[in-house]
Amino acid sequence: MIHTLPSSGRPRLIRRALLSLSLFLLLPVAAPLAAQTPETPAVGGAADSELDPRTAMVQTFFEQISNPDVGTRSGLETLLKNSPFEGSAKDEMIKTLAEKIDGIFQQFGSYVSFEPIGVKRIGRDLVVFRYLYKCQNYPLVWYFIFYRPTPSENETAGKSWQIIHLYYDSQLNIPLWDQGF
Repeated sequence: MIHTLPSSGRPRLIRRALLSLSLFLLLPVAAPLAAQTPETPAVGGAADSELDPRTAMVQTFFEQISNPDVGTRSGLETLLKNSPFEGSAKDEMIKTLAEKIDGIFQQFGSYVSFEPIGVKRIGRDLVVFRYLYKCQNYPLVWYFIFYRPTPSENETAGKSWQIIHLYYDSQLNIPLWDQGF
C-alpha cells in the first residue's frame, strides 16, 4: 500500500528557499568577476595607457566646443583630424555636426561640465568612450567610437587609432545602468 502526504506546498517552499540560498551564496563570487572583465575597464581607475591619447582628444574636443572663443567647428576639426573621412564629405560632416552641437546650448542650456562614465573595448581594435556632458538644464550622453585598422601585408606596424563615429543622446532612454558598460 502506498501512502502519500497531502500537498501542503511545503516541498516547493523548501526548494525555493534552497535555490534562493544557493544564488545568494554565488553573488559575492560572481560580482567581483564581472567587475574584472577586460572589456569594461573602470574609468578613472587603472586606465589602458594606449587609450590615454584618445581620452585627451575627447577632453580637448569638449573644452573647445564649450569655449565660445574657440568654437565648435574648430573642436570638430581637431577631433576628426585623423579620421578616415576626407575632402568635401568631411567638410560637410563637420558643418552639419557643428550646427547640431551649437543647437545643444540653445536647447539644453549653457555648458557646466563633463565626465567620463564608461569605456568599452570591443576586441583589440575598437573602443567606445561614453561621457556625461552636463548642461545647465539637462544632461547629454556622448559616444566616441575609435577604431585601429589592422595592418595590411605591406605594412609592418598597425595604423593609429582614428575616430569613426560620434554622437550624443538626449533621450536618455539608453541602457545607462547596464553593468557591462
